[in-house]
Amino acid sequence: MNSGEKKNTILIKILRIFKYNKFLIIIFILFCISLYMAFFGDTGFFEMKKLDKENKTIQKLIYNDSLKSAEYKTEIQELQESGKKIEQVAREKYKMTKPGEKIFRIKTDTIK
Repeated sequence: MNSGEKKNTILIKILRIFKYNKFLIIIFILFCISLYMAFFGDTGFFEMKKLDKENKTIQKLIYNDSLKSAEYKTEIQELQESGKKIEQVAREKYKMTKPGEKIFRIKTDTIK
């Protein structure tokens, strides 16, 4: 048998499989398509993993923002209730002084 005859016999065997097992081939093709969709489709395994990871990062951001919001609410409440807090913010942030108060600035040498 030469290679041409081998190819013909293999081709004939494949055609016989298609001819007598059409139902099994259709089931196999449907199985392959559903397997592909289960892993790589829009609602597949890999897409769900990606969305789950994205969901966790967004949940962390929401949690951090809620902590910042709580800090800001307490600071607002302190500013509304206490004059000392307003004075502290004015002195530290805006470098304000009381009338007649002197400020001494000390320059430090950063090069040694």
